[in-house]
Amino acid sequence: MINVAGPIVNIEDIKEEVDDFVKTHPETKLDTRGYSNTSRSDQYTLANSEPLHHIFDFLRGVVENTINQKLKFNNAWTIYGHEWNYHALHHHVPHGAVNTDFNEGYSSVLYLSTPENTEQEDADARGFFYIVDQSPNKKWGHGNVLNHKPSVGELVIFPTSALHGVHPQAKGLRHMLNIDYEVQNV
Repeated sequence: MINVAGPIVNIEDIKEEVDDFVKTHPETKLDTRGYSNTSRSDQYTLANSEPLHHIFDFLRGVVENTINQKLKFNNAWTIYGHEWNYHALHHHVPHGAVNTDFNEGYSSVLYLSTPENTEQEDADARGFFYIVDQSPNKKWGHGNVLNHKPSVGELVIFPTSALHGVHPQAKGLRHMLNIDYEVQNV
């Protein structure tokens, strides 16, 4: 359901390259009204960012080794989340897809920075990634929502069709690099 790889060793280099790309390509900023998040974040599309594709390829290799499947790049974006930003329950639709009936893909979230939580904020799951366990043998009730406290350098991997989100975050910056992949039929 959810896999966590890492820590990714060259995280500072990846963060610097993503930040540099965003600074030099302000036109990639997305209008996120109607998306799953609040207005307390900035999102940038990276799907056509050729200078970053070596990062996407490197992370694809990490994901492939983790799930033991061959993948093809589909989409990428980065999010700079600020205090109280959250992402409501959602799933990812493959970039450019017309048909939303899909199961063959994986999403990954690389945490480039995370806010420091207090003990109480941890107890409240502030800024935690959550995913709904939709296993056929799972009934709604206690235990359906799995929470994960992210840390810098972690790569969270899950099926693209899985319902997931992020609880409202604590004060500070939560910066993520999100990449979706399609399963490559070999």
